[in-house]
Amino acid sequence: MQENQHSSLIEFIRGDKSMKQIVKLSLIFTLLIMLILSFSACDSGETEEAVREDEPITETASEVSELIEILENLSEDDKAIIELEKGSYDQEIIINDDFEFEELTLIAEEEYETEINASVSIFDNKRVTLKDFEITESEGNAIHIENSEKITIENNIIENNDYFGIIGIESNVEIIKNRINNNGLAEDYPGVKIEKSSDSLIENNEITNNNNNGIEIFEDSTSEIINNKIIENENNGVYINNESHSTLKNNSIKENQIHGIMNSNASIIARENVINNNNSAGILIKPKETPFETWEWNEDNEIKIEDNEIKFNKIAGIENWAGEGSLIQNNSLKGKVGISIMDYLKPMDISVEDNHLNNKLPFFLQDTKENSFRIEVLNNDIEPTKFNQEELENYLQDGDVRYENEEPEFIHLFYLADPEYKNENLIGEIFENNNEFIPDADRYNIDLIDYEKDHTGEIIGIVE
Repeated sequence: MQENQHSSLIEFIRGDKSMKQIVKLSLIFTLLIMLILSFSACDSGETEEAVREDEPITETASEVSELIEILENLSEDDKAIIELEKGSYDQEIIINDDFEFEELTLIAEEEYETEINASVSIFDNKRVTLKDFEITESEGNAIHIENSEKITIENNIIENNDYFGIIGIESNVEIIKNRINNNGLAEDYPGVKIEKSSDSLIENNEITNNNNNGIEIFEDSTSEIINNKIIENENNGVYINNESHSTLKNNSIKENQIHGIMNSNASIIARENVINNNNSAGILIKPKETPFETWEWNEDNEIKIEDNEIKFNKIAGIENWAGEGSLIQNNSLKGKVGISIMDYLKPMDISVEDNHLNNKLPFFLQDTKENSFRIEVLNNDIEPTKFNQEELENYLQDGDVRYENEEPEFIHLFYLADPEYKNENLIGEIFENNNEFIPDADRYNIDLIDYEKDHTGEIIGIVE
């Protein structure tokens, strides 16, 4: 009996120790949960504070002096959005390295309701966006950007200014969705000029009626020019020079007073553009602009003209005076002269492939050095045709033969400007290299398998 009681006591004591361990473990577990919740609360507070710190500062200004005061109070870590109230402002706005911030957006209170009648200048700064303004009647440049990075000019009306619409020098600029019209009133300046700058983007803009070139890309700059309307400018639509490199895609380049695109000793990749009705060539590739005897061309320049519509330009669709290694491929050309190649500098290697040429004169070849052309003309559809009367009146120069009341005796396929160097092998190869000749069956009965050269050096199709 005593032994049983003793055994029960031992079990009770042991059970009591187990209970103590359970209680102790429960307390430890509770403390751990409290610590975790405490750390979580602290972390959440820090996260909310970080979010608040990342939110931009928003301010409103009704005068340029008030805008400057806001800028002076920013620090280098601030992101700021400053709204300029509706109305007219005739004082120049200068955003330079006197002001420090991480990022700045200067925006109109309402789209196009804030009018700036002076220059906006961004010097020696970074990450600035200018948006929704009308900048007009400035006696200088509308927008001047220099030695700055990540500058965005978006959704502004920039018109009727005396000098440049936008000029960017040694800067990285994005010019997006602006109307840039009728600038250069005092000194024949272009709508947009990019100089000594890298990685600029000009996209979805309307660039029209400027008093010089629509766009200039100068002095070793790189740019992408995409989906713009570049129309009725007083000089060239786009002018690229001095070893710059530009990619043009899906632009409408029409009715400019000289060339659609002029490229002077620079690289160009032109794809999927519509280049029509310009007053000289659709595209001109030429050497550096120096006296004729010292014209220069950098052999590293890249020329690719692909998948474009090039129609009814007054002189020629494509003129190539220097483009060593050019590729002219899969373009649709129509009008007076299709492709004009003139080797002013030295022999050139040029490939003309898979194009459709529906021109009065598909090819004009000025061979100034005997047998100097190294040109491949492969797999093209060549469809020479006579203009109708309306096209003649609109697109042919004075002095050209006009067939008003009679059909021509022949149509031109090629013209060798210098008969002394007839380059007969070249012409023979063109007829043999899988090019398809498609005469206008309604007006001509022409055997284009046989051909001959007349006394002027023209290569003609024979009327049977």
